[in-house]
Amino acid sequence: MGIEIIKNDTQPDLPWTFKLPFKGQKKIDNEPTYHRNGIQTLSKAEFEYQNSMDDKYFDMLREEKQIELIQSSRNWLKLIFDESRQGKMKSFNKLKLTIEY
Repeated sequence: MGIEIIKNDTQPDLPWTFKLPFKGQKKIDNEPTYHRNGIQTLSKAEFEYQNSMDDKYFDMLREEKQIELIQSSRNWLKLIFDESRQGKMKSFNKLKLTIEY
């Protein structure tokens, strides 16, 4: 099985990204089913980006319903679990990452 990797050569601040070539229902037995913080499902990912869009990178993500691309003053990723029902948030500045749940 091949995995396409986008290295973002033109925008090195963006993360290397890959997309698995298959879709379908996840197998429950290959992921943890209990998390100490109570999260269950990744419901949305928001990519903030500074520069103009690199077509190859963003075209790969545009087709996904649970991914939002936001032009911003920073490069950042926000992962939202369970529609942020618990109202909690943790930011990891060195990783340029926020997790909401």
